[in-house]
Amino acid sequence: MKNHLPIVTFLIGFISLSFTFATPKTIYIDNNIKEVWIGNTNCEYFEDSSTALTLSDILYLDSQSPIFKQDKNRDPLNYNTKSSYWQKFLVVDTRTKTIPVRIEFFDFDLEEISVFQPTNNGFKESTAGYNKPFANREVEHKNISFLLHPIKNDSNYFYIRYHSSNTNVLKPVFRSYDQIFNYGLKEYLLLGIFFGLLILMIFYNALYYVILKNKNYLYYVVFAIGSLFYLLAQNGLGFQFIWPSFPFLNKYTSHFSLLVSSVAMLLFTHSFFEIKNHQKINTLLWILIDIRIGIYILELLTDAKSEWIFVDILIVQTALAIGVFALKKGIKSARWFIWAFACLDLAFITSYLEIIDLIPSNILTFYALYIGIILQFVFLSISIAESFKEAYQARNSAQADLLAYQEEVNQELEEKVTQRTNELHLQKRIIEDKSNLILSSVRYAQTIQESILPDTAYLKSLIPEHFIFFKPKDMVSGDFYWVKKLDNDQYLIAAVDCTGHGIPGAFMSMIGINLLKLIVSRNITEPHLILSELHKEVQSVLKQDKTKNSDGMDMGLCLVDRKEKTIKFSGAKNPLIYIQNEKIKRIKATRKSIGGMEHGAEIIFEQHEISFAEYPISFYLLSDGYVDQFGGEKGEKYMMHNFLKLLDKIKDTSFLQQENTLSHVFKNWIGEANFQIDDVLVIGVKEA
Repeated sequence: MKNHLPIVTFLIGFISLSFTFATPKTIYIDNNIKEVWIGNTNCEYFEDSSTALTLSDILYLDSQSPIFKQDKNRDPLNYNTKSSYWQKFLVVDTRTKTIPVRIEFFDFDLEEISVFQPTNNGFKESTAGYNKPFANREVEHKNISFLLHPIKNDSNYFYIRYHSSNTNVLKPVFRSYDQIFNYGLKEYLLLGIFFGLLILMIFYNALYYVILKNKNYLYYVVFAIGSLFYLLAQNGLGFQFIWPSFPFLNKYTSHFSLLVSSVAMLLFTHSFFEIKNHQKINTLLWILIDIRIGIYILELLTDAKSEWIFVDILIVQTALAIGVFALKKGIKSARWFIWAFACLDLAFITSYLEIIDLIPSNILTFYALYIGIILQFVFLSISIAESFKEAYQARNSAQADLLAYQEEVNQELEEKVTQRTNELHLQKRIIEDKSNLILSSVRYAQTIQESILPDTAYLKSLIPEHFIFFKPKDMVSGDFYWVKKLDNDQYLIAAVDCTGHGIPGAFMSMIGINLLKLIVSRNITEPHLILSELHKEVQSVLKQDKTKNSDGMDMGLCLVDRKEKTIKFSGAKNPLIYIQNEKIKRIKATRKSIGGMEHGAEIIFEQHEISFAEYPISFYLLSDGYVDQFGGEKGEKYMMHNFLKLLDKIKDTSFLQQENTLSHVFKNWIGEANFQIDDVLVIGVKEA
């Protein structure tokens, strides 16, 4: 048997070769024609690598030596997209009736097709293609087709020239109009159902995204829109109905929509399974996204197309593998995700088997990819709903556990609250008693402070025209005003701002009042000397050289001499403002406080003298409480420049009106959004 093996091998090879290069079958067109496919069994092929040969050249070369060959083992494709391909087939037309027949091409993206039909005078050329306006076609249909003209002779050779940078199936078909109508009715019904369902799912999930703001729905919608426009571009419906006058959009729409679809698919997978928590898978998906975007740019630059289709297939398989991984991790909604991509894989396989003639070609196998895509999006919708169901059940379970725990905790808390409430009631009574005692003490301190301030009658008799706007932050104040009559023609008046406010400030104010009385009793009446002595006395009383205590006071002090018509002013940080001859002026104080940590060298306070012999004068002493108060629309400090503008505005009104205006403006400045931050004191005096 081994001796005969070479002979058997030779015979098998010879028989195979004989079938491979057998004479092609003749195509018959008769009155009963429905459809006849033109393929490997009934036509011959020739590859024109120069792309420059005309029909005359082809006829001449073929007459010299046959250039067309038949190869049944080769798929009818233009394998070399840089070449032109020619088909030659013999047609016998025996029609005795006027039965319209068309020759139809199914690959939408065939760039150039020239059909040469035999006539009595030679050949009639008809052209169409992917790169030509839709209006140039003989038949307004998404598939390129030409009317078969009656053939006078019994048999004639047809020639078809193809040139396309896309890899296309070179397998046209002769069809009668009845067959075209029947097939077209089924085809457009199927396409109508497909695109209707796809658009419905896009709007449905877009609405859910608007309502729920969930990224899964957003990526789903973008994925579906990309698939919609890719298929519209691939089957010619987009060219027929949406951009018929712009053939250049065919290529770019197809490329870009496939990019959008692939990237959105990966982003959907990333979001749906929360891939960011898995570092390796997360990195893989972002690498695939970068690669896919890079391929799109490369396609635009090099005009490459089908060479990179394996990357999109890899993306689909990656998504499917991630779904399997998620299902193993216990994510139940992943099963619908797996079904979705399994349907897409099955559609890929069916479409490929139909192209290479391993399964029958019919409307279902031809549009298997469309059916697979619809099933994919249906299952993806179910998977999203299932994920929400899982999240809802998990939330309910967590809530049930939480409620049970809360009931247990609440019971314990009720017991503790009851016990604690009793303790709080007792503490409340203790606190209320202490609070009442403290409040009573503060009120008594307020009474004491009010008693040591100059009374209204005394001030009215001494200074007929004056006002004092005094608004403590608390019940007792760290600001105080002090007036001392020296003789019939002289008096001292001061506005003092002690460190702090409330009770600490009140203590400092009592110290300040007593020390001022003590210093004046020593016949020291010059304001700058009074401030110097007061500085020393405060440091001594508070023992600031030992305690490092920094408390003190800021003040403005005036000596008014009605006989000499002069006002002498000295200030520790607080200024003097006066209005004379319709002009408002400010005298700044020495930038030192009374008391504090500064020891050693004696502090010299500057003294200023103003005459009111020629013109009457209104002067104002104040603490920093008014100008430092926060308020207004922006929550800013009132500031000195605004205070000066206010005084200038109200200078011609009575002192009573001035006091009321200052109070009203201060209240409005604070408003409801702010609160008083410090004691406020403004003194106004008029001398003539």
